[in-house]
Amino acid sequence: MSISTSIKNNIIIVINYLFVLLFVYAAISKLLDFNTFQNQLGQSPLLSTYAHWVVWAVPLSEILIAILLCINRFRILGLYGFYGLMVMFTTYIIIILNFTSYTPCSCGGVLEELGWTEHLIFNIVFIILSVLSILFLSNKKNKILLKLSILTIFSIMIVIIIFLSSENQTKRNNAFIRKYIPHPIEKVTEYQLESNSFYLAGLDQNKVYLGNYYSPLLLKSIDYSTNQIFDNKVSIDSFNLPFQRVRIYVEPPFFFLVTGLYQYYLKEN
Repeated sequence: MSISTSIKNNIIIVINYLFVLLFVYAAISKLLDFNTFQNQLGQSPLLSTYAHWVVWAVPLSEILIAILLCINRFRILGLYGFYGLMVMFTTYIIIILNFTSYTPCSCGGVLEELGWTEHLIFNIVFIILSVLSILFLSNKKNKILLKLSILTIFSIMIVIIIFLSSENQTKRNNAFIRKYIPHPIEKVTEYQLESNSFYLAGLDQNKVYLGNYYSPLLLKSIDYSTNQIFDNKVSIDSFNLPFQRVRIYVEPPFFFLVTGLYQYYLKEN
């Protein structure tokens, strides 16, 4: 055995077990946090319709491919499986980034910390490594490239068909599938109030208005664009009324003073 052949075999072995480590780790992470993985797939804009079987197919496929990679006799088959699955994952990311309105994460463990662009680069690197491994193990380069081309097209088409079919079932066939809006509430800022007697009286684009149960004519306004807080005292014409449970409600530019029997409104100055 020549030195170059020995070095080539060592490189193949190292890359091979790197693939095994990646897929075993990814599969175990998904299975250990199975409910989260299932929920993420259920809200995926691409896989929601088929989440009930994809949630099992992905980790089981990763484990099966990892086993094939550990057996010399089936190593080349495992490399083809690894390549095909990574192409499918990469196609999924490309569709998520370019053809959907939001980008959920369905990964596990450390991989969940990667951004989608970083994840795309990560996948491409492993695809290149798998191609090099397959080429190193075969002397018929032209036939291998033909097989890889066919496998690439097949893997891409599977993901595209799943995407189009899922969209069709969700939007056109009136399937009972509901997707949550991602990140519907985002924290803008926070303020420490003097007591727990405040209630939400109204809001507009820049301000939040708070009434106070114990000071019915006090209106606190918080401008979260400038971080300023103002205390406003509401004035009324007469106090000789049978007031009951006085509350302030704001619908800019109007301030409504509401009681059990009467309602006043004042235009904002």
